[in-house]
Amino acid sequence: MYTALAKYYDRLMNVDGDAWADYLCALIGGRDDGADLACGTGAITLRLIARGKKVFGVDISPAMLAVAAGKAAASGVRALFVQGDMAAFRSAHPLGFVTC
Repeated sequence: MYTALAKYYDRLMNVDGDAWADYLCALIGGRDDGADLACGTGAITLRLIARGKKVFGVDISPAMLAVAAGKAAASGVRALFVQGDMAAFRSAHPLGFVTC
C-alpha cells in the first residue's frame, strides 16, 4: 500500500510541518507520551520528538515507514515506527495523546 507514493509523499504534501507540530504541542500541553496514527513518512512524528514528546508512529504502509525510519536515521533521531492499521490500534499502555 502506498509503495509507489512513499518516496514522493513529502513533496506532494502542502503542509507547514513546523507550524502543525507547534499547534499540536499547544493542544497536547504537558502530555508527553503518545502515538501518531497514519504517520506516513514520519514528518510530524519526528517534529514532535524534536519538541520533547515521547511519540511513536503507526502506519499501514511498509514503504511509508521505511521512508520515516530513513529520515530518523539520517537526522540521528531515535524513533519508533510500527506497521499497523489505525482502525485496529490498541496501545499496550495508557497514552497522554494520539494524533492522526
